[in-house]
Amino acid sequence: MAERLRVTGGHLSVAERSQRQRKIREDRVKSLQTNPATLQKAIQLESVDYLQTLENRSTVQLDGEPYNVAAHLPGPTQHNLERTLEVLADISRWRASARIQDYWIHVINKFAKGNMAANICIPFLMAQPRDAETDAVLPSFITNLVVLNDPDDCQRFARTHLTKTPDFQRNGLNHSIISTNDNEFWRQQREHFLEAFLPMGSLAKILPVTLKRAKDCGDRMLDLAKRNPQVDISDFMLHETQAQLQLALMGETEEFMNATNEKFRNQLNAKGDSPKFFFEFITKLTERMNERKDVTATAGESFESGCPVKGPLGKAMATLGGDFNTTFGNGVVFAFAGHDTTGHTLAWLLFELSKAPHLQQRLQKEVDTFVAKRHGNMEAVEYTDFKELPFMTRCIMETLRLWPAVANGTFRTLAFDDVCRGPDNTMVKLPKGTFVQVSNYARHRNPDLWGPDVNVFNPDRNFTEHELWDNSFKAYNPASKRFSPFTYNPRHCIGMNFAQMEMRAILVNVLHRCTFSLGDTSPDSVVALNTGTMGPSDDKAAAQCIHQSELTAGQVPVRPTGLHLHVQAR
Repeated sequence: MAERLRVTGGHLSVAERSQRQRKIREDRVKSLQTNPATLQKAIQLESVDYLQTLENRSTVQLDGEPYNVAAHLPGPTQHNLERTLEVLADISRWRASARIQDYWIHVINKFAKGNMAANICIPFLMAQPRDAETDAVLPSFITNLVVLNDPDDCQRFARTHLTKTPDFQRNGLNHSIISTNDNEFWRQQREHFLEAFLPMGSLAKILPVTLKRAKDCGDRMLDLAKRNPQVDISDFMLHETQAQLQLALMGETEEFMNATNEKFRNQLNAKGDSPKFFFEFITKLTERMNERKDVTATAGESFESGCPVKGPLGKAMATLGGDFNTTFGNGVVFAFAGHDTTGHTLAWLLFELSKAPHLQQRLQKEVDTFVAKRHGNMEAVEYTDFKELPFMTRCIMETLRLWPAVANGTFRTLAFDDVCRGPDNTMVKLPKGTFVQVSNYARHRNPDLWGPDVNVFNPDRNFTEHELWDNSFKAYNPASKRFSPFTYNPRHCIGMNFAQMEMRAILVNVLHRCTFSLGDTSPDSVVALNTGTMGPSDDKAAAQCIHQSELTAGQVPVRPTGLHLHVQAR
């Protein structure tokens, strides 16, 4: 087993180090009270003063000798370990500006000769969760993060090293299904929640709810376009996917959804003015699901506000058991990841179709045929009918390739010593306990894997049969060595089939009734913001962030997502 060596900050006790870190953070919070909108991101912008208090665990003992993987993989500290603190502060700025995926490409270009399949090593600030027994705040420390981009390594590591990195248990996620590093507890949760996402056993039964909301979605789109044809498609789609999540999967009422939808999303998108609302919303949501845990209504029956729903996820969450922290963590996971990823994918897809009218017309023709076959009665759509939309499937999968909602991929802790590909095809040792990131962004944009048009939206590209969702609505994860939008089995996205279903229902309704174009939005103004999920932000959205003159020294303005497209009724 690799023994961690203590280098930086070794003269401080754990209590002293924690006290110094807390004091620095408290001082920074006090200095930022006048700018609450930028507070959350500014705290992440770690100063060198703060970083100097941290223990450096980058060097370990391997086979009786000191070993630092940074000396064997391309990266910014490979030949200059003294720069670690400076690089960490720089990485914090990239993260705070929500452009960390661009930093990975910067490192690849500068230190790996532009090889998009190169595994790289960067310094990493590991912010630990609270101690499980004492609830004490454990001190952060500096270590290495190996960012995997080699397609063989990505698939193999994700399939064999299942333990998540410990920092995932922070920010309210606790030991949720997505964040726990207790593999046995993850398996228990996975088995419990799986029933809620079975294609025919669960999702097909709540399809009527999804279809009804999708029709309302089309009505709402046209209503917004009448008032102002330049519609914020990002905000619109995030609203609709949150509505789908609450109404169909969680069994919520229209009244509760309408009262909480925008407020919750604003807290996630740098627009909220009540930090307490996030905690209050998740707590209330989980409490309401617990109240309905004995309800066994089938599709077509109603709860108090006439919302016809079964709410399979709501019931699964209420019957999982466990402590409040786990319940709260799962509430955060599903309320956020259950809508944010899908909403961003839909926004990116309509952005690409607005840039390519010929592709939009081709998809609309397929949609019109689908609707005409049912004489316009979308309530007659059955779960397996979506297999009649093969070009839509290609458009969705190409969007997930070019604009992966989870560009960060997945983070794992090595369960045993392993090796990854290094420079000149050498095999580099990675000791047990090494933190690795199986990234999507560089792999999905690697021209050696996808061809010279890798940065072009091309639904007709040569996807393999394993990469295209086969429209059979089986619990199938479309993935290959070069492509993993839902990451790899067995710890892949549990909600991927619901996402596939709701995306098709929404797209059929809006594309049958509306045409989208760029209007006065310049494609060059649209950037990808990566705040855990990667969404679009244009100039109009950027104008909503706090003015630079209002920032204190060292702060980074928080830029919300937003994508304004011209919408016209067909």
